[in-house]
Amino acid sequence: MEKFTKQITDVQDEIKELHEHIKRLEQGKKPKKRGKKDTGEDKAEFSTNIETCEKRVTTLKKKIRTLEIKQKVKHTTKEVSTSTSKVNYIDPRITIAWCKKRGIDTRKIFAKQMRDKFSWAFAEIDDNPGFIF
Repeated sequence: MEKFTKQITDVQDEIKELHEHIKRLEQGKKPKKRGKKDTGEDKAEFSTNIETCEKRVTTLKKKIRTLEIKQKVKHTTKEVSTSTSKVNYIDPRITIAWCKKRGIDTRKIFAKQMRDKFSWAFAEIDDNPGFIF
């Protein structure tokens, strides 16, 4: 979670710098040189073209939105384990029959260990193609 928060603040800081850079360009002033990051590495210089800088701001705003979505997804799904449900609560024959009906490869649903563990279910579905879930 901290990783996403740090990335979002870094991008927001870059947007602020870009806005300042655009203002300086619009006023006809010479752009400031960018300093070094906290990590000690040089920051890339901004373009001297205003349109390019504005496109960069738009791109960075989309990146912030993407990071916020990823952060929300990670937060909401951090306590959910779908593999536990597949193994402990759902009859594997149902899942296998569903995959076959929809043309989905069962290797994408079940890991090799689970396919070995549920080999009886695979055999039962193959023997009874009319299995209804």
